[in-house]
Amino acid sequence: MRVCLMLEGQEGVTWEEWVAAAQTSERLGFEAIFTSDHYFSVQGGRDRGSSDAWTNLAGLAAVTSTIRLGTLVSPITFREPAVLAKAAVTVDRISGGRVDLGMGAGWWEEEHRTHGFPFPPVAERFDRLSTGCSPRTSSRSRARTIGSRVRPSPRKEYNGRTYRSSLVATADHASPGWSRDGPTSSTR
Repeated sequence: MRVCLMLEGQEGVTWEEWVAAAQTSERLGFEAIFTSDHYFSVQGGRDRGSSDAWTNLAGLAAVTSTIRLGTLVSPITFREPAVLAKAAVTVDRISGGRVDLGMGAGWWEEEHRTHGFPFPPVAERFDRLSTGCSPRTSSRSRARTIGSRVRPSPRKEYNGRTYRSSLVATADHASPGWSRDGPTSSTR
């Protein structure tokens, strides 16, 4: 069994608490620690502090040595694909190759509007997610170059509705044995 920890960092988690959680999880043999990628409280606590997910992960990469680090999930609407890829590659280098990049289409309109991020219709957000996950289809050559170093690798154990949406968007180019309809017979 593989055990990971997921913290909702936007709910007022301090840097000291992040370090303690990551180092304790690592010492106990957890496989990974993940954070959500939100800029304010999902639970309505506007007074709670929120750090940038990728900046936090860079810091955790420097104070841990074995635990994997990642987001569940980074909305493609918060950062251009090249910026998100560059952040993930940077943290991956700091950590010695321990990053898992979880990407999503974005869902919370209020958070987008509050922070000045565009919030296009669902179909457009999923198109952007698909483009952001595929260096081959990106219209930006920089995104293609940077994104080619960050290969999405769907986790077969994530079969929930939300995460499956990400798998559908990346399945055509992510890994053998996956299709837009889910796992093929070789991965079941």
